[in-house]
Amino acid sequence: MSSPLDSQSDRIFSDDEGEVGSCTGSSPKQRNGTCSTPCQIGKTPKRRRILPTMLDSSGAEESDAENSQTQGNDSSRASSTSSTPTGHQLQSSKRVKVNQTPVCEPNKSTTSLLEKILLQQDEILKRIKALEKKEQEKEETREEKVYVPPSIRNAIRDGYSDGLKRGYTWMFDKKKQQDDENIEMTNHILMFVKGWSSDVEERVIHCGIKRYYISKRQESVLKSKNKLQEQKQKRVIYERKKEKAKRRKNALEHLASRGWENEMRRAQVRNILKVEFTSSDEECDGGFISHPLSWQSDKLTKVKSHLDKTFLEICSVKSRRMLQSRSVGAINIKPTPTCPEVCPWMVKKD
Repeated sequence: MSSPLDSQSDRIFSDDEGEVGSCTGSSPKQRNGTCSTPCQIGKTPKRRRILPTMLDSSGAEESDAENSQTQGNDSSRASSTSSTPTGHQLQSSKRVKVNQTPVCEPNKSTTSLLEKILLQQDEILKRIKALEKKEQEKEETREEKVYVPPSIRNAIRDGYSDGLKRGYTWMFDKKKQQDDENIEMTNHILMFVKGWSSDVEERVIHCGIKRYYISKRQESVLKSKNKLQEQKQKRVIYERKKEKAKRRKNALEHLASRGWENEMRRAQVRNILKVEFTSSDEECDGGFISHPLSWQSDKLTKVKSHLDKTFLEICSVKSRRMLQSRSVGAINIKPTPTCPEVCPWMVKKD
């Protein structure tokens, strides 16, 4: 019965034909060439040849099959070499040591670094999504500048209310007014406005419907976040500031026609007649209360007061009646804005 060591020695050594006249016998007579054994005389003696060893399983199987035929003849020779480790044994021992090497686990510093990288990736993805959302909103609002008359805007609003009564609706979850879910309401508003005013261009109606749809979608988002009333209040304040700045611009043009100040001075005043430089008005029972800005200088206060008085002289009777019911209230404390370089006089000096 052959041992594992025998099979390994069979893989290393094999019989091959040697030179004539040489003998590889184990006795002294045989080694000295004086052996007279009939079986050894006239025969080609054998020598051992080292074969290349294969570390893979397929090569080992082929070598085992080939050397199984000569296990009986080489058993004595394998026993003599059993004490010496073979090359295959050395390779196998090295391979076992390599496989038994423990896998190093990441330390705490590496783990914390990976966690920071993951957090940064999440932050980057959030910013990318926010930028994509802004670009999408810009694409939706980027359209040809088409003037939609107030009468058409009112007709679109009335058409939407009539469509709700008839069972039509708009879906605002990542939809557009021309999508299949919204086309019935859109077509109803289009026909409603055409029936009210047949001479208006269809592109003007479509532009008005698109703008109204965007406003309703924004309203739906604010309502879901319980911020609709707050946003409406901000919108009212903004519209009041916008209207006040418009009135003062009209008064400035009227004064310019009468030769008030020089052109450079009028250009400076025109630069500060903007919404961000306009005070807010608070609605009360008797009218409105105006709150002056805390950062504006006395010179700017006088200019605004002069423009307001000039507008009362040129406006209609109805507008004059509404504007005369305004009073000055407490100062509205606001941070100093970035004023135009040509208007340093508009900011109060400390």
